[in-house]
Amino acid sequence: MSNQGNYNELDSLSIKIIHSGITYVDIPFDTSWRILPYTVLTSIKKIPTEIAGSSVCEFANGETRVFAPGTSIIIPRNVKHRFTNTVDPHTSVWIHWDVTIDPNLDIFNFCEIPPIIRGESSHKIMECCSVIAETNVNDLQGIIRVKSHLYFLLEIVLNECRLLDKYYNFKSTYRTYIPVINYIDAHLSQKLLLSDIAKFSNCSVSKMQRSFFSTFGISIGDFIIKRRLNQVPRLICSGNMTLKEIAEKIGFNDAFSLSKSFKKCFGVSPREYKSISLQKRGE
Repeated sequence: MSNQGNYNELDSLSIKIIHSGITYVDIPFDTSWRILPYTVLTSIKKIPTEIAGSSVCEFANGETRVFAPGTSIIIPRNVKHRFTNTVDPHTSVWIHWDVTIDPNLDIFNFCEIPPIIRGESSHKIMECCSVIAETNVNDLQGIIRVKSHLYFLLEIVLNECRLLDKYYNFKSTYRTYIPVINYIDAHLSQKLLLSDIAKFSNCSVSKMQRSFFSTFGISIGDFIIKRRLNQVPRLICSGNMTLKEIAEKIGFNDAFSLSKSFKKCFGVSPREYKSISLQKRGE
């Protein structure tokens, strides 16, 4: 028996870990409001010698989730939130990670994420996060150990998620649009016309619009705006560029239109994002 699959496809999946850790959550505990440009995965450990304390996760829309030992929670990138604890101490294991498929598409954007993960899946998440946090990656053995647990962790998490209905065709057709998305990314600083994109794809504008919407659940125009805006967090947090310079770089008319679109997308202004998108470690 032989597998005739295209193993080159394996390179299209990227898992990047930014931080990981095991945190003793004392009382009181408050991460303060924050927006992080990567996905947060947190699990509360079940330790027989500890009191069964819980953490509270609050969101900017007023939603509150309480998760206890043996449960886990996923927070997608760029979602404003904070963790607090005012009751009993406990231990949290967590990772901050990015999971993308070519061309730099965040997998979790296409999924319905459960509010709380419980049971055996949460136990496996806790074990994987603990191994990742405790393993030294200064040698090959450590690198392999962390890599293997990251892929296993992703499989567990995705089994708990559900592909959103509007992305029904995504899995089978998205790869045909990789050249189109690469074209869009290469021309973000310019005025992108649908006619130019259709010409690049060798099809009519109407056909391009219909098929693109069928795969990605949004119009090409909205997709382009999102691709532009996704550049902003990195640019405002990692460099000394002004908002005007960023607007010019990614194809907005001016800083005002960029700020307006950014706030509509992320719920905060670029200035507010920069102030609360701190490289905090902890839950």
